[in-house]
Amino acid sequence: MWLKNLTGFQESKDAIYQNIIVKENKLKSLANGKEYHYGTLENPSLKELREKVKNSHAKKRKLKLRAIQADVKALHLDPSNKNALFQVASQFNLLEMIGPNVTPEQGIECYEHDHTQGPICAICCGVGTIYRNYFAKVNGQIGQSTNNQIDCLADIVKALGNENNQLWEMRNGYALLKEDGLHVINEQLKQMSHDALREKLRIGVQWDTQVTLDGSEHRVS
Repeated sequence: MWLKNLTGFQESKDAIYQNIIVKENKLKSLANGKEYHYGTLENPSLKELREKVKNSHAKKRKLKLRAIQADVKALHLDPSNKNALFQVASQFNLLEMIGPNVTPEQGIECYEHDHTQGPICAICCGVGTIYRNYFAKVNGQIGQSTNNQIDCLADIVKALGNENNQLWEMRNGYALLKEDGLHVINEQLKQMSHDALREKLRIGVQWDTQVTLDGSEHRVS
């Protein structure tokens, strides 16, 4: 029961809003008095990221890459990885639903039963996950719900004309493509710049968020 271990209470939507205070990039539980740093959530497009890099005036350096086979939980818990950036798979709503019929209201405690990479990372940085599900600002509202969720394909929806879900249906972070929709998209792509469309894709970045598992306090992104 990872969320209860962090907050001191059993997860429910009402309990979350009654017992958690959000202030200055931190969440505080009134149930156990513990405070955690969730950092900053951004939802930039590829175009915005490219512009940010271009305007950063950072010195060019050679990249060094290496592939490792490891336990992602152990990597998060390792203090030497403080300030590291982890690339994590999630749904298009920045959550870890195990299927398209699971809603934000059903909570995030259930992630502990899914041993794939995404949910494990979400639990390692549990405070950031609590924030994304219950406190992220979405369309002027606080928190995600069945009918109000982050959609990292929103700009692509406009570009491809999917406002009426005729090409795909976005359901709880899953883009459920339709066979006829695929044919239409293929025809559209023949007339479009692939990179211009690619630049409209958005991602979620939880900057400087605390690793909260097993009493850890260091931060990663």
